[in-house]
Amino acid sequence: MIRKILKIQDYGIFRYFSWNSNLKDFDSVNLFYGLNGSGKSTLATIFDDIKNGDQRYYHGEFKIDDDQIGVFSSSNLNNLNYNLYVFDTHFINDNIGEFDQLKGIVYLSESNKETKEKLDALKIERNKLSAKQTNLNRAYNESNKNLDNAYISAAKSIKEEFHVIGGKANIYSNYNKATFQQAIKNYHDFLLEQHDLCDILKRIDTLKAGLKDEIKDAISFEIQKFQARELLNQAIAAQGILSTKIKSRVQDKIEDALFSWLEEGYRIHKDEKFCHYCGNLISQERQAFLNQLFDTELQELQNQILDIQTKIQNSLIPELNISESMFYSSLRDEAQKSIEKFRKIRGTINTAIEQILSKLKDKQKNPFDSIELKIELEAEVKEIQQIVGKIYSLIQSNTAITQKYSDAQIAAIKEIEKLLVYCKYVGGNISSLENSLKKATSAVKDLEVELVVIDNQIALCENDLIDVIKASSNFNDLLSRFLGRKELELKYDNVSKGYRIIRRESGNSAQFLSEGEKTAIAFVYFLTKVRENGNDIKNSIIVFDDPISSLDSNHLFNAYAFIEAYFGECRQLFVLTHNFNFFKLLRKKHQKSPMYLIENVHLIGNTDGLRNASIANLPKSIMQASSEYHYLFEKIYKFHKNYSASTEIEFDDYMQMANTCRKVVESFAAFKVQNVNNLLQKIQSLYKCGQAQDYKLTSQEQNKCERIYRFINAFSHDSVFEDSGETDIVFGELDAIVSDVLALIERADKDHYTALLNSL
Repeated sequence: MIRKILKIQDYGIFRYFSWNSNLKDFDSVNLFYGLNGSGKSTLATIFDDIKNGDQRYYHGEFKIDDDQIGVFSSSNLNNLNYNLYVFDTHFINDNIGEFDQLKGIVYLSESNKETKEKLDALKIERNKLSAKQTNLNRAYNESNKNLDNAYISAAKSIKEEFHVIGGKANIYSNYNKATFQQAIKNYHDFLLEQHDLCDILKRIDTLKAGLKDEIKDAISFEIQKFQARELLNQAIAAQGILSTKIKSRVQDKIEDALFSWLEEGYRIHKDEKFCHYCGNLISQERQAFLNQLFDTELQELQNQILDIQTKIQNSLIPELNISESMFYSSLRDEAQKSIEKFRKIRGTINTAIEQILSKLKDKQKNPFDSIELKIELEAEVKEIQQIVGKIYSLIQSNTAITQKYSDAQIAAIKEIEKLLVYCKYVGGNISSLENSLKKATSAVKDLEVELVVIDNQIALCENDLIDVIKASSNFNDLLSRFLGRKELELKYDNVSKGYRIIRRESGNSAQFLSEGEKTAIAFVYFLTKVRENGNDIKNSIIVFDDPISSLDSNHLFNAYAFIEAYFGECRQLFVLTHNFNFFKLLRKKHQKSPMYLIENVHLIGNTDGLRNASIANLPKSIMQASSEYHYLFEKIYKFHKNYSASTEIEFDDYMQMANTCRKVVESFAAFKVQNVNNLLQKIQSLYKCGQAQDYKLTSQEQNKCERIYRFINAFSHDSVFEDSGETDIVFGELDAIVSDVLALIERADKDHYTALLNSL
């Protein structure tokens, strides 16, 4: 038996609902009252989902508490196997459609008792197999869980072992269950062999010890590749520039006898205006001649000096970034000698280069002087090239040794993994757990085959027992009892292999069925489907969602009597209705049963501004009320009182509030206005209450009457939204119209209105 709905979230109008501790647990009979649009059908859809085993209409979340199977949720509806039937719009749409033709009804023939007994025996056996399946599934899940935990534990232990080893063992830093399972496959043959665990552990320790040997890192050796000829050419070029004299560069432009005298005079008078010898003004022509003679040649010389300086500077040999300690012992002595030679010759070459650079700086300062420099570097450059080659060779040898050690370590780590897997697999008794799971899996599959076989046998028996004549007869008998007449009947069509509702007088398919006739057909058809294939109603959970619509009092009572007569002994009954008179009949019959109110808060304190349906214990005001008038007045009054500019109104709000306002206006008019049937006229008459007999409504009052009428007439129909082309004016004016309704009641009967407020 379902005890409670623990949670509903993002499921239709149920944004979030949690079962309150004050709510009564469900019992064998459970009654729900709620206005149209409050969320009754949404709640019934949850039972539809449970029946269907999946979510077909909404995809939110719900959680149910059952006294036998415990707590289950919308995410695991597959194997609940509830014997549950729901009467709602989904049932009518799926099975009845347009009411003129019905889908098949399966009755069991009484003439074939042997087949019926065989069917009953098969169903008993089916139930036993289902119980066995539950136990086997439990055993399978337990075996699977035990093996899974063993895999996880073993993988975690191996991962920790490799973490302690470190170094190359970090290749297993992400060792997990999947890695361990793959290792079992990889080492399958080894795991089947018999080994002494003590020997295995000793072998692991030996391999670990070997992994502690130091492995040299790769050596990065980046030394400039010397261009010997280029360096020597640069040294020769530098010597040529140092020995260059300005005179030698301009000797083709002036006589040798005058050059020394001009050179000395140029040095003394550069940037001077008067001659130091004669005191005369140096002419611009003379100064320009001397500048052109000397400055142009000097600039060219300076550029050559700068260029050769850059090239010589780049030829400096950098310090080695390696040391002999980076080499294995077998190579260390030779590496040390090569490094020392390199540093020594590097010092000689760099000293020579620094000397050239120093001389070039002197030449920059004294471009007119010839500077002598004689440096021989050919032997040194050749020797350092040989040493660099030797160092490169030593590094390659060192790398080869490292690679050999690395391969050996990887092999050792792989061997350790194999041995650890053996320890965990054998020592952890995993092979036994695997065998247990195999047996459990095999048992589950074998039982599934048995279930398929017995289900096919049940289907064959049921097909043999179908009795079309009895189906029609039983249906027609129940239909005539419900309606109190025999105008309609169910008839089987041998051609179409289906059922049709016909009118007895004409023999034609029934058309233009009344609401009472539709309800009767739906009720009877639902009962036949519940009884189908010999189902026992006593073992069934039945849900009725608004089983009656706009019926007269006779049909309303028939529906009530039908439920009590044919569904009164079901295992558990849920009835949801918006019809207060129908609810009163149920309330009187089941006074001790839990009763609930389905309501929604859609604008008061809702941060998201949306309606939220909720389930509450039925208030005493509804429990004791002879009519729903006070309750409905309270609904529209609280709506108006709590309305604000930030309130978000959905279309369903209009539908629900229009229904409520209509019922309030009609109930109020029933005792205030006599002999008026037209709804608009009732509203106008209420406006005239307390006024002179010949009082005529003002144009403003007339407009308010028409606005109230259009609103409650257009939006208060259960299945049809009537749009006269003018109803769009009320969108955005919902609170204003509700306010007009309240003002109408207060205007028509101030004392009555005050009494209503006091009752709140």
